[in-house]
Amino acid sequence: MGCDGGVVVFTWARIESIRAHHIVEGLRSAIIGRRFGLLDSKKGEAMSEEKPVEFKMTIDEPTSAGHYVNFANILHNPTEFVIDFGRIVPGRPDVKILSRILTTPVHAKQLLNALAQNIGLYEQQFGSIPEITLVPPSSDAPTN
Repeated sequence: MGCDGGVVVFTWARIESIRAHHIVEGLRSAIIGRRFGLLDSKKGEAMSEEKPVEFKMTIDEPTSAGHYVNFANILHNPTEFVIDFGRIVPGRPDVKILSRILTTPVHAKQLLNALAQNIGLYEQQFGSIPEITLVPPSSDAPTN
């Protein structure tokens, strides 16, 4: 699959099932609200005459264990976003991709908004998350 758009690479701290649950809940609320007309799409406000639709979410045992990731790579083209999650091991030049998510631009933006909202809630509770810029290791650096 060719991707015409830009590429963004950044690192992420551990994404655990419990924390991911909060992201999914925020994203689920946004998706449900807009898909079923529960949010006024222009104002983003709840429409009072309808009740939210409840979904039963299930997760199998291997998926519930989650993966530790400290790398994400995002590609896009006009119709989709591809998000790869992986792990970088210090001293190694390779990245092991552990999961690939494909989604629409609309869902990618809803994920962005849900993640931003949850980071705001996290920082209210636990304090500001420092921004860290990692410098790639030089080829002369010793490896174990």
